[in-house]
Amino acid sequence: MTKQKFMALDLLIFSILAGVSEFLSGFLFNYFNSGYYISFSIMITIIALVRWSFWGVVPLLVSGVVAFLMNQNGIMTDAPLTIMPGLLYYVVADLFILLSLIYLKAFKNRDDAVEGSAKLIAFITICFISLIIGKGLAILVIERTLSGFLNYFISISLSYVISLIFLLIFKSKTELVRDMDMYIEEVQMEDCYEREHLESKS
Repeated sequence: MTKQKFMALDLLIFSILAGVSEFLSGFLFNYFNSGYYISFSIMITIIALVRWSFWGVVPLLVSGVVAFLMNQNGIMTDAPLTIMPGLLYYVVADLFILLSLIYLKAFKNRDDAVEGSAKLIAFITICFISLIIGKGLAILVIERTLSGFLNYFISISLSYVISLIFLLIFKSKTELVRDMDMYIEEVQMEDCYEREHLESKS
C-alpha cells in the first residue's frame, strides 16, 4: 500500500469516527438541552493533524457537514440557520484550526511538537483557541455580536478537558498520536536495513 492510499484510508476512518461522534453529540445536546456541547470530533481532528498535518483537517470538515445537515433539519436547534450562515459557522469556521499548524511548523517534526505533556497540552490548547476565534468570527458576521467568542468557549470547555485527558493517555500508552510521515520513513529505513542485512548474509 502506498503512503497516499494509507493516508486516505486513515483519514477515512477518522472522518467516519468524527462524523458519527458529531451526530451523537448533536442529538444528545438537543435531547438534554444542555449549555455544554461535548464532541469528540475536535479530539479526533487533533490526532489527525499530528498524523498528517494539513490533511488532518478533513475529519473536522466532515463533522462540520454533519452538524450543518443536522442544523438544517432542526435536530440540533428549533431555529436552524439559513444555508450560507450555516455553512459559515459549521464548516468554514472549522478551517481556523489550521492556524495550529503554525505551532507544528516551529519544530523539526510533528512528533517533537507534541513530545511530553507540556507540548501536547500547548498544541491542544492552540487548536481549541483557533476554533474559538473561527466560531466567534462566524457568529460576529452572522449575528453582529461579540458574545459568540465567550459562548463558544463555554460550550466546548468540557470537550477541551476531555480532549486533554484522553490525548495525554493516548500519547503515553499508544502510538496513535504520531507523525505518520516520520513513522513511515522509519519503517521504510528498517525494512531497507533488514533487506541489506539479509543480502549480506546470502
